[in-house]
Amino acid sequence: MEPILISVVLPVYNVAAYLERCIESIVNQTYRNLEILLIDDGSTDKSQEICWKWAEKDSRIRHIRKENQGLGMARNTGMEHAAGKYICFFDSDDYVALDALEQCCALAEREQADVVIFGFCSVSKTGQVVKTRIPCPERLAYQGDAVREEFLPELMAPDTARGKDSGLWMSAWTSFFRLELLQTSGWQFVSERVVLSEDLYSLLRLYGFVQKVAVLPKALYYYCENETSLSRTYRPDRYARIKDCYDACMAVCRELGYGQEVRRRLAYPYLSNTIAAAKQISQSGLSWREKRRYLEAMIRDSHLCQVLAGTEVGRDTRSRKVLFFLFRKGWTLPCILLLAGKAYASAAIRRGMNFSLFTGKCNAQGKIGAY
Repeated sequence: MEPILISVVLPVYNVAAYLERCIESIVNQTYRNLEILLIDDGSTDKSQEICWKWAEKDSRIRHIRKENQGLGMARNTGMEHAAGKYICFFDSDDYVALDALEQCCALAEREQADVVIFGFCSVSKTGQVVKTRIPCPERLAYQGDAVREEFLPELMAPDTARGKDSGLWMSAWTSFFRLELLQTSGWQFVSERVVLSEDLYSLLRLYGFVQKVAVLPKALYYYCENETSLSRTYRPDRYARIKDCYDACMAVCRELGYGQEVRRRLAYPYLSNTIAAAKQISQSGLSWREKRRYLEAMIRDSHLCQVLAGTEVGRDTRSRKVLFFLFRKGWTLPCILLLAGKAYASAAIRRGMNFSLFTGKCNAQGKIGAY
């Protein structure tokens, strides 16, 4: 019997410096029956040439060129062309463990799972693994109502009220999907140009259809920091988009009848994204007066105040609790100083120093190009 076909979708946009590394990690997988869809989202660098070269070299590779519409739409294009029993969506400036697809397929078949979830490593610009996140939920398989009532809250965020973190991560690139589920449900990714945290929103909607999830407690994906991963430019509409994302996710919860625990966990990515926006302000080239004005408008916003008032942070990290205290008080200058300290700590970690100020969970944003 012919081995099961797996579709691997790689959205490509101006990643010439990293694309070869990613493709090599896919074509050299121990599992061989693959179709590899390179969705070239209107690249203007040498990415297109690299795609052509690999498509000529390996018959499993298809190069699909399209106009630039962003990551979510590129993934949807890949889904439209996919023919495998299973499908995965990886970022083309990252790379994957060589046995990742073999392990995922074996587990999906054994458990008859709609989705397999696995862990990842964070990799610095110098190529060093700086953090490993391995899933460790109470069970390794969830079925039926338990998917939405038990697994989904753990996937979305740690429980800061009880100090519990299952090590799960809500991202397309740590997931392995049964393609039939995506097709029959009519599900697609939302554009990140419409909803800020597109994976959070999109996967939140998908889990209304998922009947079984299996967890692989291994780090199989390598998420790479690149030269332009962190932006020092603050966009004035950033916080408004964070609020809109939170409200859109709450609307999905109401639409799909998710329980209170799912809704409660939504506060975590909202607050994490808000911290990231505040950090952007503190590190931007704005004047001190402008920084204080933007930050003050954010932390005194009624939306944020309402979410903070309803959030238990008793077992959250010390630094996050201090920052939320400053938010509640409306003290902007200490916020800026604390966030500047976070920037120093991050730089220290990248230099290999054992120094950490914040820990938290927030969907990665700001990769190169449109992604």
